[in-house]
Amino acid sequence: MQGFNALRRQVVLGRVSGVPVRADYRWFFVIGIMTLLIAASTMQISGEIGFPGALAVGLSVTLIFFISIFIHEFAHAAIARTENLEVVEIVLHFALEFHRFLKSRVLQSRFCSQDFEIII
Repeated sequence: MQGFNALRRQVVLGRVSGVPVRADYRWFFVIGIMTLLIAASTMQISGEIGFPGALAVGLSVTLIFFISIFIHEFAHAAIARTENLEVVEIVLHFALEFHRFLKSRVLQSRFCSQDFEIII
């Protein structure tokens, strides 16, 4: 069980616009599983590509997927900054992603209608 708890730790992937981006170690396990599943599916569809080619396709598709998740989370952080909230970090977890702000509050966004409130 201690080995599984070690996977809950986070690694710093870098900084984007001064905001640290961290990922849970379990993400790397999921990237590996997704890569292998997509590679296996690719080999069934096109057996001519071979295992190295299918692995390259699987890794490419998986990375594009995870990059899109990061872009989505970064967009949340960018909008929060436009609302004068201090973004502390962006954390990519195994089952959910989030961005942490210095303070939580309910605000009216200038990008949304008056009836819509963003809870941060």
